[in-house]
Amino acid sequence: MGANGIDIRDGATINTTNNFSWSSFTAGNSAGTMLKIANGQTIDDISNTSFFGAAGYNIDCAAGTGHLLVTDGSGTRWGEDYDNEPSNKVDWATSTTTSA
Repeated sequence: MGANGIDIRDGATINTTNNFSWSSFTAGNSAGTMLKIANGQTIDDISNTSFFGAAGYNIDCAAGTGHLLVTDGSGTRWGEDYDNEPSNKVDWATSTTTSA
């Protein structure tokens, strides 16, 4: 973790059960990234997660990374409008809808 939040680098693995669900993210600096993923992670469901901040990205995924599904979250920076993922690998969902 750095000034820009949690940075998951190449070679890291994320546990399928303990995968940031029920977490609350805030940027380490006023316009920083909260969760940066630079490898081929596939996380089936990060649920009930909050992203709070005034600026910056909630999730920043390098091009060509795996797939992330984020469901039932909240916060001022929650949702697709605040991520940076050029390969369209992050899906944001609620109990009834999904956006990609």
